[in-house]
Amino acid sequence: MRTGWLDELVTMPRAALALISLTLSCSADRASPTASGAPASSSALVSSPSSAPKLPTDEHSPERLCARFEEIGRADHQAPSSDAEVTECVASMAEARKVSPEGYACLEKCASVKGSLLVGLCSMSCVSHNPSLDALNRSWRRDALKKMTMAPTRAVDGTVTPYEGRAIAFRIALPTGSEEDAHGSDAHAIFYKAGEGGGVSVDVSATNAFSLSTVLAMAEATKHTVVAKRESASGFTVEETSNNGLFVTVGRTSHGASLAAHCNLYSPEGAALQKDLMPLLVRICESLEVRGPAR
Repeated sequence: MRTGWLDELVTMPRAALALISLTLSCSADRASPTASGAPASSSALVSSPSSAPKLPTDEHSPERLCARFEEIGRADHQAPSSDAEVTECVASMAEARKVSPEGYACLEKCASVKGSLLVGLCSMSCVSHNPSLDALNRSWRRDALKKMTMAPTRAVDGTVTPYEGRAIAFRIALPTGSEEDAHGSDAHAIFYKAGEGGGVSVDVSATNAFSLSTVLAMAEATKHTVVAKRESASGFTVEETSNNGLFVTVGRTSHGASLAAHCNLYSPEGAALQKDLMPLLVRICESLEVRGPAR
């Protein structure tokens, strides 16, 4: 599945190369997040020298372009790409070349830039100034976001500590491939589902006092649209949208403790796919279990 890549190019060392493949790989192909919350590696260039295929004689071929960006990645001490990532890169670049020869030529010029970060910035410029490549990128990103709804989940146990009080244990079902973000703190456990059109972030926080009315007031202050709100014996759920994505907040109280889960998808395409993606965020957030004081 080819996926969009512009949203994450600048923050990922390898993503500055994955741009060349016009793909952010699925979570299984990517490493855990860095301290910035962005994945440390992405998809798509060429495989290790031992398995590298013979390159075409055409100096402008997708295979050779991917190979040049692989060299840049290795110079930045990135791990070599897998065979599957090589195939993805070549197929993606071939499609980019087909829809816009001019855009492809622009990307080729980026291969002369030193450093994967600068490659990413160069490539972002190529796409932002080329409507055909931009439309292609957006279509792949929308497809990838839809695919996320089928991702399996796994139960994750953790603890968070109120600013004053004992640690509280929780359990939540996260999409496979989610990793804890180094930006988390004692009071906030932050997880990030790598890639696929922007990625899903999940923040489980310890709050001594929170309520449905507080969340609704915050939504109004941030100019989010509240599309659904529910209360139950164990807490509440609020679903919000904006031009930049989808947002779900769930509050849970149990065993004398209260926690909140915030499940966010920052992506304009995500907002356009509310019907497909909001249930995913709700399913993740509403899986939150407050298990009481940690032992």
